[in-house]
Amino acid sequence: MGMLNREDPPVYGADVPVSMPQPPAHEVIIPMYGFGYTRYGLCHDITEAEAKELGTPRYRPARGANTRRGDTDVG
Repeated sequence: MGMLNREDPPVYGADVPVSMPQPPAHEVIIPMYGFGYTRYGLCHDITEAEAKELGTPRYRPARGANTRRGDTDVG
């Protein structure tokens, strides 16, 4: 069971790296609705693909003439 809601994904923006959950380094033995127990403790029960999707921003500043000042054309 994944913890991503694909119909309503998280929306965030930051100008610094964001701390995100990482996939477990060891096999999850007991899954618990997005978390899981391994031999070594509790972890986020996500895959590499889910971690990458969580780390992909879905927000960025507006571009072009419709912005407040018109000069915020960044990246």
